[in-house]
This record gives sequence, structure tokens and C-alpha cells, in this order.
Amino acid sequence: MITVISLLASLYFAAASAYLLFFAAASFLGRRAPIVRADREGRFLILLPVYKEDAVILDSARKAMALRYNPKKLDVCVIADSLQGVTHQALRDMGCVVIRMDLTPRSKAKAINLALSQLPADLYDVCLVLDADNHLAADALVQINDCFQAGAKAIQCQRVAKEISTPISALDAISEGINNAIFRKGHRVAGLSAALAGSGMAFEYHFFKEVMSRIDATNGFDKDLEFEVISSGIKIEYLESVPVFDEKVSSLEVLQKQRTRWFAAQVINIRKGFYFFTKSPSLDVLDKWWQMWLPSRLLLLGFMGVVTLTSIVFQKNGFTWLFLVATLGAGLALVLATPRKYIQHNGLTVLAHLPGSFFTLILSLLSMGRARKGFIHTPHQSSKV
Repeated sequence: MITVISLLASLYFAAASAYLLFFAAASFLGRRAPIVRADREGRFLILLPVYKEDAVILDSARKAMALRYNPKKLDVCVIADSLQGVTHQALRDMGCVVIRMDLTPRSKAKAINLALSQLPADLYDVCLVLDADNHLAADALVQINDCFQAGAKAIQCQRVAKEISTPISALDAISEGINNAIFRKGHRVAGLSAALAGSGMAFEYHFFKEVMSRIDATNGFDKDLEFEVISSGIKIEYLESVPVFDEKVSSLEVLQKQRTRWFAAQVINIRKGFYFFTKSPSLDVLDKWWQMWLPSRLLLLGFMGVVTLTSIVFQKNGFTWLFLVATLGAGLALVLATPRKYIQHNGLTVLAHLPGSFFTLILSLLSMGRARKGFIHTPHQSSKV
């Protein structure tokens, strides 16, 4: 029995390690052709679903409206859930469209679908979804428009940290950077779809409205959206040159809440991935389904390290070498994918906080059942870039 478990574990770890290492190397070595500047300006809708984010939404909406783009071809819509009346009025005064959201049980997907049902059906070409705390580079819409005019239907921009205020926010920023490298840039270099990140994602408007009408996820709607998009035969592009500044979690408490929500959505999407693959089999869908079987990179490396150490101490058989090679391969993949600026400025501090973060993620796994029962909100506090 132990031999069978060891065999299955070694095959899983080997597959996960090879997968991460391949796409990390693709990201590290590969380059994508630049997008040609477009002559036509599409009409943009920026959607900002907001829940109790009075502290940050005014600044984010103001910055969205000030982006370097034709103001006659840009609307900013705030989907306001539990905002104060004074915030509603301030948003309208600055020219935003405000749609009140009071549907329960609440979810980001439900808020977006509510807005899409009330906004004009044929007015927009592109819909860009942002979180309440997101800020964009000044020329972001110009570059996104260029990509759509070149034929794209779905785009994920590069989410990066606004600021590094604590060791936990540094760790979260590194995690985001690793995901950008492996699951976005590396995948596009290899010819597969980039992963969506929940915000900083843009879609051809009518396609987005059609796809969103089939989604009603309580948490992690972006993974449902990914499956819907790629099963339609659409490639999700990755715009590394368009940073979306995003607030990173700053404490272990908030990290646990966020990851609890993510893990719950991931378990649900393992089942959904099988459904999508049987309905629309393709390499893209199979790849996305395999991603659902991978835990967070820190958990994966931690589990592999524990199993390898246990095998060295207690078994010392042929599987020990497989575990060791797989662990070293996964570690190399994460090193290749980690943004160099974080290694230079936060390396030692982050290493000291890895054990605490690892156990926090384990707690998130154990408590994910409650996230499957309802909406979990991760609050934002900063509006700085």
C-alpha cells in the first residue's frame, strides 16, 4: 500500500514539477511580438464592482476617468454594493455611471451581470474589469485597444503590487509575479491561453456579455470565465506591457480569508473542468483543468519538501530520488519565475515569513468549506501607487 501511495505521489510531483519548470523556462527565455499601433479607437467600458470600498473607490474611479484616451469613447461604471450615499453622489459628480447592487446572495459575477443588463447593448466595443483598488498606467487603454484591433477577444493585463508595505504583501507580490510568469507569459509563449486574474482583464463587449450570462459563481468567477472563454475556442492574450497596480494583502489574517475563497473556488472548478473538457475537448481546456489540480506554489513546494524529507529519513528507496528531483525542479521553476526586483529587495525578509505563510495556507485549506457557502470579502485599505 505504501509503495502504491509513493508511486502516485512521485508521479504527481514529477508532473507538477515538469509543468511548472517548462512554463517558467518559456517565460524566462521567450519573447512575444509587439502589437502594432491601431488607427481605430474602440469605445471602452470600465467596470468597477465595489463592495464596501468607500475608502478607495473615489481615487480609483478618478484615475480611471483620467486615463490617456478619447473621453468621448470611455465610460466608467461603478457597481455599488453597500457604499455610502455621499460616495454615490461623489462618483456621479465626477461623471461615473453608478449602478446600485443590492442582490443577495451577493457575488462579483452577479454584480457584473446586473450592470451588463442595464447598460446599452450596442454602445461599447471593449469591457475592462477592474477591482475597486486597481490603478492603470496612463496609456493602458491605448495598448489594450491596439491588441483588440489586432484581433484579440480576451486579454489579461499584468497585475503588479502598488506598494510593498509588509513582508506578507511582499510574499503576495512575489506570488502574483510567479503566476504572471508561469500561467500568463509562459503560456502565451507556448501558444496556450493566459490565465485570468479576476481584474485587469478586458473582453470584446458582446462576447463578454454572452459569456457572463452563463456564470453565477459565488467566489472565483474568473475561473468559470476562463473555462467559458477557452472552450469557445478563444485565446486569452497577455499584455505584459500594461501594468495594473493592485493592493496586495498585508497580513496573515487577510491572506487566510483570500486563499480560503480561492481554494474553495478551485475545488469547485476541478469538477467544472471535467465537464468543460468533455463538452469542448482541447489542449487549452485540458491545460486549464490540470491547473485546478495544482495547489498554490508555496503549498506545493512545502508538501513536496516534507514528503521528500520524510522519504529520505524513513524510506530511502527509489522513490526518494524521484521526490528529490521533483522538489528541486519545482524550486528551480519558482526561482526562474520570481521577479528579480523582489529577490533583490525583499528576499531575506520573505524567506523568514515563509513558514508562517505556509501554515496559514494550510488553515485556509481546512476552512474552505465555509467559503463554498457564501461570499467572502477581502477589504482594501490603500489607494497609493
